[in-house]
Amino acid sequence: MRPRDALLAPLALAVCASCAEHTEPEPPWVEVPLTQRARPVDILFVVDNSNSMMEEQELLARQMASLLPELITRTRPSEGDILPAVEDLHVGVVSTDMGTHGTSIMTCGNPMNGDNGVLQNSGLQPGCQSAYSAPDCPRTECPWLAHSADAPDDGTDPSNPPIWVDFGCIASLGTGGCGFEQQLEAGLVALTVHSDSGGPNEGFLREGSVLSVVLVTDEDDCSSGNGEMFNPQNEQLGCFCLRCLLHPELLYPIDRYYDALRALRPDDEDLLVVAAITGIPVDGSWSPGDSLDALRELQRVNPEYPNEQLPSCQTEMGIAFPPVRIVDLVYRFGDAGVLGSICRDDWSDTFEEIARAVQARLPARCVELPGGVDPVTGCRLVDAVTGEAVEGWNIGFDSMPCPGGELHLGSGVDGAVRLECAVEQ
Repeated sequence: MRPRDALLAPLALAVCASCAEHTEPEPPWVEVPLTQRARPVDILFVVDNSNSMMEEQELLARQMASLLPELITRTRPSEGDILPAVEDLHVGVVSTDMGTHGTSIMTCGNPMNGDNGVLQNSGLQPGCQSAYSAPDCPRTECPWLAHSADAPDDGTDPSNPPIWVDFGCIASLGTGGCGFEQQLEAGLVALTVHSDSGGPNEGFLREGSVLSVVLVTDEDDCSSGNGEMFNPQNEQLGCFCLRCLLHPELLYPIDRYYDALRALRPDDEDLLVVAAITGIPVDGSWSPGDSLDALRELQRVNPEYPNEQLPSCQTEMGIAFPPVRIVDLVYRFGDAGVLGSICRDDWSDTFEEIARAVQARLPARCVELPGGVDPVTGCRLVDAVTGEAVEGWNIGFDSMPCPGGELHLGSGVDGAVRLECAVEQ
């Protein structure tokens, strides 16, 4: 048995008996049973559904069979400890279509709001269900996919396709979406306005979960609150096809999205992972880790066709454009940011990196205290044989985000141990 497994089994809660002032400094411990649950993971995919994304959506649907099985299986990377499996997972999909503030444009079927950050759950491909709904929901329909111990969706049931097959159905959004992609705004609205009580996405995002946002798009973000950006009659803003490139001052600042995501996890920003599979060059002209300014230099108008932007990569998969705003956001999350190229025909390396980033944020399990127990003031690991506290394993519960606190378990402690917690009487 691995040390971490040894820690998980013999959990017990001890209650501090009430004692008068001036009694012995450490009161006796009394064991009380407690339960534990894994930290949940919520992954939102923002999928470009403009008319250039057919091949990319098909590839995304196929290659999710590499990401999701990795997430829900304990794995050992080339270096380091075994990474924990994701035991409680939500996966949702939104499109990049946020409309054009009401301006009628040929490529925007709903110019007012588009899909408006609402989770998509329709199966548009042959062999798909008409719609998908998570089982862990009290509502009639919850438009996301789920995997948990209570409702496993891992392919072990021959009558139930695994979660990655269902994902392929709902992520194939089609290519009728608005050509002005607003990737960042769609993700923001999905996780804030529509995730509030009574919203269409209510229940998808859970308190204290590891939240990952994955953008899949071949163009840069064009999120704007200025309707004139999308008004073809406004000649003062120049060529209609280049508005997003020529007028960055009319787009929402990246701070809007960085601050909003951090606000979703105010107690622990390390619970955020932001990734993008986008127009990263494949010719070495720019690579993840290079400066944002160097990527910005690739944003150029084609001198031969002044109504076109030069692509950042062009392969058999298609073309993509320099994703300056998207990379700006991903960079702000440091080692919790992952970038991959949409121009490659194999995204498995990027998916593996996303899986590792999520699993690396699962070193803990939440501890749920029995009803009626007073607030925990601290916990410690105790040698089950000697009864002495294990040095270096005192655990404070003052700022823990999940119900009852958070127990950090890891390798390095040998032998049988138990958990003791002091509670206020």
